[in-house]
Amino acid sequence: MDETMAVAAADRLIHHGYIFEVTGESYREKTSKAAIQQSVK
Repeated sequence: MDETMAVAAADRLIHHGYIFEVTGESYREKTSKAAIQQSVK
């Protein structure tokens, strides 16, 4: 029942909304990789 309620709530929220698909490398991922590279050296 909880899954059904969650789907119904999400459907009501995004029914008239827009869905954006963001592609490309994440800024957080890029900076964390750079920080790891700096700490390894």
